[in-house]
Formats: sequence, structure tokens, C-alpha cells
Amino acid sequence: MDAYGPDGKSVHGEVGELVVLRPMPSMPLFFWDDPDGSRYRAAYFDTYPGVWRHGDWITLTGHGSVLLHGRSDATLNRHGVRMGCSDIYGPVEELAEIAEALVVGVEQDGGDYWMPLFVTTTDGIGLVREFNDALAAIVRRHPGRFGGLATVTPQAPEAAATEIERAMGTLGLNGSMINSHTGGYYLDEPRFAPLLAAAEASGTPVYLHPRVPSMLDAYRPYGLLGAIWGYQAEAGLHAMRLILSGTLDRHPGLTVVLGHLGEGIPYWLRRIDNRHAFAAATAGAATPMPRLSLTPSEYFRRNFVLTTSGIDDPDVLGLALRALGEDRVMFAVDYPYEDPKAAVDFLRNTPLTDDQRTAIAHRTAERVFTLTG
Repeated sequence: MDAYGPDGKSVHGEVGELVVLRPMPSMPLFFWDDPDGSRYRAAYFDTYPGVWRHGDWITLTGHGSVLLHGRSDATLNRHGVRMGCSDIYGPVEELAEIAEALVVGVEQDGGDYWMPLFVTTTDGIGLVREFNDALAAIVRRHPGRFGGLATVTPQAPEAAATEIERAMGTLGLNGSMINSHTGGYYLDEPRFAPLLAAAEASGTPVYLHPRVPSMLDAYRPYGLLGAIWGYQAEAGLHAMRLILSGTLDRHPGLTVVLGHLGEGIPYWLRRIDNRHAFAAATAGAATPMPRLSLTPSEYFRRNFVLTTSGIDDPDVLGLALRALGEDRVMFAVDYPYEDPKAAVDFLRNTPLTDDQRTAIAHRTAERVFTLTG
């Protein structure tokens, strides 16, 4: 046994690749469905010709012991940066607030690479308080430049409610952001009632930000999981659950902010109203649903505000303005994923009335987020 560096030379006292120099009983002899042995050789012998690459990072110490650092065959070498799984998990799991972590490397079409890191927090409460304190301090130092949306812990709704009250009160922040579902659960479910009640009572706008859908399998192929389709499908689903569940009858004063000019919902409003009315009047036309006080589109116009983030399309903006009016649409960029200059040019050059441009540029955001210059 030895440890090799990238050049195939033995290294001691530093991290190297575990190699086996002579046959040992635990070595597999072949792979199934590999008649010519090509996959077997590629797995174990291609890196260091004729020398078995075991698949672990180790350090051979000066006193004869071995430090095992993690699997090298889970190594990432993206754009020349080489790291093993322990390089990611080690620093993350040292944080007291992190209970578990999982990083996944996903090769995408066109040679792109996506590496989401999933974490489970211990309870998240201490972490969000620390984050919101830091955010509020930045806003206080630059009150004419920044506002701030608080982070909360939907997985602990009572604590989230308390943090919303603190963020909007003591800290002077301007709203909260929730990244759509929480472990597959949505804000219309009864467990989240304390969070929504606190947001409504304190006048806290809830920015419902997209994330990877809670149902993954159908979205995995073809790049559907992220911004091409999955993000807007997920956030749009969440918004529709809030509307159709009766949640907005229980919380009529709640304000929900949606990006991407409404995640596609303005396009469907007329059909949503039509089909909802039919289903409400026709036995067996839909799965069980509560009786609502308003039509779906009326909730959308009353309780939702849209941002232009990522949608520099005058036709889509025009549809959103006709559906909700300029006092429920506000400018956003979606930086760093979109070009800020292109977004600003779009706002400046799109055919709008002066009143519409003023509302979208700043007036709506000033009202919704209680911003003062």
C-alpha cells in the first residue's frame, strides 16, 4: 500500500491517492457485463498504469498510521479545482447549525455541471437570528441603498412567527423570503398557520422564491429541474395552493410576492376561473376542494405582487399589467443569473406610460416593502 500524488509518485505526510502495489484478497477480479475487462481496467488501473487505484484519499503519517479523508472516486475536478467529498462535508458539518449535509454532482447537457448542496439544520433558529442581525446591520449602515428580506425557519413555524415579528419590529427589515416548499410541505398546510398569521398581522410581504420541485422524478431529464421549467412550475404550484386551499380567506391581508411576472399564472387566469367555477358546480369534476369567497383571479389580484425578474419581454409585461395593474408589478433583475444592464434597458425602453414606468421602477416596491429613501 502507498499514497500517490497526481504525478504518480509516492507522497508521505500529505494527502494522496490510496494505491495497492501487490494483489490482495479483497480485490474484485472482474465486473459483470464487462467481457473485455475495459470497465474494470478503467475503474482501477487507468489513473496509474499497472497500479491499483483504490478510491480513497489518505495521508501516510511519519509514525506509521494512516489518515483516511474520504472517497477519491467521488472527487470533483471542475475547471481545474480538485476536491474530494471530505473537502465539502468537513467544513459544512463543523457548523453547529448543520445536522446533516449531502452534495450531489450532476452532469448536464452541453457539458455544464450542477452541484447542489443539501443541508438539514439542527433547528435553524439560532442561524436565522444571526443572519437577520447581520442583514439588518448592513441596512442600517446604508439605509438609502438597501432594504432587507428576513430569513425564517418554516420547519419551525412558531419560531418563524416570532422571528417575523422581530425582523419587522426590532430589526426594521422589509419582508421575508421563503424558498417555496419546506421538505415537500407547502404554506397552505395547517402547520404553517402561525407563520402566516404573524406575516399578516405585521404587514410582512412574503417573497415566495422558487426552488427545485418537491416531486423530482418527472423533472430530472432534459434540464427541466431548474430555471428552464422546474422553478416556475414549483413556485406557481405553491401560489395556486395558497389560492385554491382557502388560505387567503383565512389570511385576507397577506401579501405574497412572486417573481418572473407571476410564474405563468397571469396567462392562465381566465381558464383557472372558468374551470374552477365548473368544478365547484359539478359533482365529481375535480378532487375535493373548499368553497372560496372569491374567484381565483380575485385572490391573485388582491394578495399577490409580481416582479419582472428574469422576464425582459414586453408582451409578458403587458399581460401582467392588464391582469393586475402597474401598482402590483415591480422591477427586479434576478442577478447574477440575468444581465442587470439588459433589465434596466428593458425598463427604460419598453413602451409604457410615465405612471406605469414610475410604479414599476420604484413606487410599487416602496409601498409593498415600506421603503424610505
